[in-house]
Amino acid sequence: MRARTQAAGQRFAVGTAQHTLQKNRLAALDVAAALLDGQVVEQSALQAARAPLLSLLSKSSKAITKLAPDRWQHKMLAANIAALEQVLPLLDAAME
Repeated sequence: MRARTQAAGQRFAVGTAQHTLQKNRLAALDVAAALLDGQVVEQSALQAARAPLLSLLSKSSKAITKLAPDRWQHKMLAANIAALEQVLPLLDAAME
């Protein structure tokens, strides 16, 4: 998911809302990867990552309903959703 997000972010001009959104998503995905690897993450990074990860989960859950199950996009989104559903409880636990 991070590679696609990073590639998409390169298309946006620095300072635009789209660029900022992608930058925040990349930072959130880095936090997610660190949590999955068992690393300790600063509270400020955890708090900043929560909203972008929830947004990605929401958008992915909505998008998957519009795709046939045999499409590669459906399989990709299903994997993304599974990963996000795995990392969000870790994020919440780390924030406590």
